[in-house]
Amino acid sequence: MKGAAHRRLCNQAFFAAISIDEDGEPQVAYQRPFDALCDPQVQGNALTWAAEAKQNGEAQTPTRAVPLVESLNLATSG
Repeated sequence: MKGAAHRRLCNQAFFAAISIDEDGEPQVAYQRPFDALCDPQVQGNALTWAAEAKQNGEAQTPTRAVPLVESLNLATSG
C-alpha cells in the first residue's frame, strides 16, 4: 500500500467526520472507541479516578514527569 492509501485507511479507522468551521478551525468526530478516549471529560474522569485510587492506596502508579493523558494533548485536536 502507498502512503495515501495508508493515510486514508487510518482516517477511516479513527475519524467519523473531519470538517473545517467558519473560523478555519478543524472539527473532528471520532470513531468508536476513539470517541471515548479523546473525550476531555473521560480523560478528566480517568485522572480523577487514578488520583483517588492512589490516595486510598488502591493503585500504585509510576511517577511521570508528564502524565500520559496530558502528554497526548488531544483536547486541542478535536
